[in-house]
Amino acid sequence: MKKLKLVIIFILIILPLNVLANEQEINELYSKIIPSNGKVVLKSIVPKDGIDSESITTVLINEMINSDKYEATAYCEDNKKIASCKMRIYCKKITDDCSETYITSEDHDFTAEFDEPSSETQGIVNNLISNLPHTMVPPENKEEWYRLEDLSILNYYSTVKVEDKWNDASIAIKFSTINNIVKGANFSYVFLPMEGDANLEGLGFYADGFVIIKYMDYVYATSTAALYAKNVIYIPENTDNTREAYITAVQKRLNEYFGNNTNVTVSYGGLISNLDEDLLYDPVDTYNTDGNYYNITIANRSYKFYVVKADDSKLKQPVYIGSNLENDITIQSNDSSIPLDTKVNVEAISNDTIKEIVKTDNYIAFNISLYSKNKETNIAKLDNGEFSIRIPIPTSLKDKKLKVFYIQENNEAPEQFEVVKENGYATFKTNHFSTYALAEENEENQTVTTQPENTVPDENQTETEKPIDNPKTGIQLSIMVGITIITIAWAIAYISQKKKIIKKI
Repeated sequence: MKKLKLVIIFILIILPLNVLANEQEINELYSKIIPSNGKVVLKSIVPKDGIDSESITTVLINEMINSDKYEATAYCEDNKKIASCKMRIYCKKITDDCSETYITSEDHDFTAEFDEPSSETQGIVNNLISNLPHTMVPPENKEEWYRLEDLSILNYYSTVKVEDKWNDASIAIKFSTINNIVKGANFSYVFLPMEGDANLEGLGFYADGFVIIKYMDYVYATSTAALYAKNVIYIPENTDNTREAYITAVQKRLNEYFGNNTNVTVSYGGLISNLDEDLLYDPVDTYNTDGNYYNITIANRSYKFYVVKADDSKLKQPVYIGSNLENDITIQSNDSSIPLDTKVNVEAISNDTIKEIVKTDNYIAFNISLYSKNKETNIAKLDNGEFSIRIPIPTSLKDKKLKVFYIQENNEAPEQFEVVKENGYATFKTNHFSTYALAEENEENQTVTTQPENTVPDENQTETEKPIDNPKTGIQLSIMVGITIITIAWAIAYISQKKKIIKKI
């Protein structure tokens, strides 16, 4: 009887209070998003069709809501720069403090004005995304899926928080092969899955649907997409067919990429045939394995992997590539500590201090930094690896002898780097980020340079651009030292002889 009274109290008092609270919160969200004039400005291209309209409008409205509790659906009735649209806000999940009542709330009308990005930037972005596959969902050919596997998926697992790994394909796709197709451009992606399969204890996950491509807060395109993530590690084809040989081969690849890090290890797991069917899904080609799964521990968590023999094309280490479209600056590194989702930030700067440091007014300078959204950290320095930085050479510096200067914060004498010139770009290597200046070399700024150990002169360089290796220098120095020694010895002998003659006299 007491329990019945509590249920009645909940239904008559607490539940209505929750409904009223939901109603008030949702009405506040409508007021926040739709201004008094009813016009909502959306930073996006004009949608091409109804699917575009619903996808783009819904994503941008939900970014405005920015709530863990509520979400919205929205669509526009026509595909114009200024369009008549509707939206509906409701609870993401039915819980005690989020009532089912507002799942069926009425649509709210608004006018959408699509604020398109500049035509120049659109041209650059469209050129990069033109190589993306636009096919049916999911593509029949799995080669057209965006793939995430081998050491790249381990980079993903070591970067992303556990709670985000399996519920947000928008994060995973950034680590996939899509990044190589767009040459590391600072795009962000919103994945809208139509179907998929994921299990934290499984051998991978997949999702297919539509992806919205954003750059600098603007929507530039929508595309069909399928993400294919496999917990697979490839090993050399000549590996012996024993469990111990497989473990040794996997550990060797882990060490080559992550270093001799005892926190990244592999051990035997068990038979794949003993795993629940829920842990296996269609894209996992387990028939190419030795029948076993192995546990790889990384970032204090263990993941099930299967191992496949492969040729050299599959045994490559992931290469981080990131580019800043505004300045056309590209950064590459094969250091495993760099998350593959890392964004390149570049700020062009110019001031009298830099001019005084580089001893010329013919220079360009940039403050370069890297930021990983998932790790929520800036990457300022590599302890063991290095970055390769490529900067476009401006007209004023073409046909000039160039150097790169690292501008230190205390304005002390700058560290200098030799430059490799190729196809209109200057490339140098470093292990840290800050402000760098690409400048014309002259008599005033010629000092001892810091040259990366593995820099190799480019074949396309002219003779004046290549570092000079002059073997005669050492020979000439040896001859001069030898002449000096002989002269000193002759002088000593002459003086001694003269002293003897004087004594006799």
